[in-house]
Amino acid sequence: MDKIPSKGITRRAKPPAQINHSIRDAIECLLEIAAQEHPVGSRELARRLGQNHSRINRIISMLSYMGLADQTPDRKYIAGSGLLVLASLSLRGSPLYRCAMPHLEVLGDATGYQVALGMRWRTNVSYLFHGHTQYHAALGIAAEKLYPANESSIGLALLAQLPKEDVEQLYAQAVPYTASPDAMQGLLEHLELVRRQGYAIALNHRSIAVALGKPAVAGIALYHSEEQPELPKDPAIRAGLVKQLHTTADGILLDISRG
Repeated sequence: MDKIPSKGITRRAKPPAQINHSIRDAIECLLEIAAQEHPVGSRELARRLGQNHSRINRIISMLSYMGLADQTPDRKYIAGSGLLVLASLSLRGSPLYRCAMPHLEVLGDATGYQVALGMRWRTNVSYLFHGHTQYHAALGIAAEKLYPANESSIGLALLAQLPKEDVEQLYAQAVPYTASPDAMQGLLEHLELVRRQGYAIALNHRSIAVALGKPAVAGIALYHSEEQPELPKDPAIRAGLVKQLHTTADGILLDISRG
């Protein structure tokens, strides 16, 4: 994968010299609303974000005014129409999504496995696609909720791209999640194994994944359905799956670099 240029994939910007806390907190609030499967109240949002309730109320009022959040009859909040439009435009304009889907279809057909394309958001994974390519593609688009990165094969593959210090800081700042010292040490040791192997296997042993790009912007995975709960343990079979994943990742990156 090192030979494939990352042209077309934007590197993450460095932190600004002065952080605009109002913008940051509004985006944090918006993301938290979007991440929930059910309407969420302002007090719950304040608790999750570790923010003052009055401040969250002011932020939500502005988000509602802009159409980015809607209030339900019981005074809770859900993603607004403006946010759905933003999501639609983001997918349409994404070279990653546009270039990945044809390759994921080939990968699924070649292996008989279900496929996933996901990105890490802090300590979670957001799946852009999660399903079987033999079914209608629409069924796999944004089909899964946020999933803990330390339990996901894609999440582990992406966490392994970070320096140890960055992983520790990431989990130290996570709200409401906190990792015990023993859990953090276990995660760091496992990520070192992932770095050496060049691939990751999920905590439930149902999926296997590789990172996409250097620096990694996403990950792709093969996984079994619930009827077939675990990956084959044969090292040769697993090596074959990893090779196909890397070949697919290289193809996606090459298409992105070609524009």
